[in-house]
Amino acid sequence: MAPRYDRKPVLVGTPTNKTKIGSSSATGYSPFADSRALELILNNVQGEIVGKNISKKQHSLVAKNKRKVAFNLKHTVFKKKASSPLSQQGEFMTQEHEAKMWKYKRIEVQAQVRKAKRALHEQKEKIHKKRQELKRLKIIESELRQILDKCESQSQELSVTSASLVFRVRVFFSW
Repeated sequence: MAPRYDRKPVLVGTPTNKTKIGSSSATGYSPFADSRALELILNNVQGEIVGKNISKKQHSLVAKNKRKVAFNLKHTVFKKKASSPLSQQGEFMTQEHEAKMWKYKRIEVQAQVRKAKRALHEQKEKIHKKRQELKRLKIIESELRQILDKCESQSQELSVTSASLVFRVRVFFSW
């Protein structure tokens, strides 16, 4: 297998795992070597000088990006140094608990969304029914106007059909 260049081997062994200086441990790699490598990268990024030919706008963008990288590396180094098997287990359990809580929260929010959608659908149905009713009323009104206009133009008394239609409309509007 090819060597991994993204990790550094342990430089100092301990008598408990019977490693020699400069050889790898039983696990293969040390988290402290990783943090040291990150510190070296951090120092390299912070110490790099921006070229003179860069415009002010580009200079500010480059400086901003370097600050972001430096910030992220600092926190990564701090996390690497602070991590131990017990704290990692505690962090893992905390993250697992947090993931469960987020899952429950998501389920609760989805239930609320379903309830709100259901209520909105009911309101839309009511509005649709009212609009249909309004259309029917407008049709009845136009029929009444036509009958009344016809009767006025003939100057006769209202016919039986028009009188029954007027009665129906009055009953309908009395609700």
